[in-house]
Amino acid sequence: MTYILFILKNNNLLLRFNKEYAYIINSIKKMFDKKSGKMIKIEFLGPIDFDTIELDIKNLQELSDFMLNNETLKEWVEISAVAVNDNLLSSRDYELKSGDRVSILPPVCGG
Repeated sequence: MTYILFILKNNNLLLRFNKEYAYIINSIKKMFDKKSGKMIKIEFLGPIDFDTIELDIKNLQELSDFMLNNETLKEWVEISAVAVNDNLLSSRDYELKSGDRVSILPPVCGG
């Protein structure tokens, strides 16, 4: 008997299926794997003690709001520069696209 078993656990789709239905299952799995919105990679450089994350945000203002609501990040909002795909920006209205990489660049000193 051919059967398909879907188990949804911790946002991971586990599949158990007969070989002849593999192409159907793979298509369904791709639908579940896709994120609903814009996934933007955010990296925090230098002395900012925060791991790289992915957020579903539309613009840099939403990133600023996220950072202001985080105890570790809020001190860096007003003093850090921001780069999107290695281009420095000053406007918080800049529209982000899925796959963009945002870098938070804290001020540095040295010589």
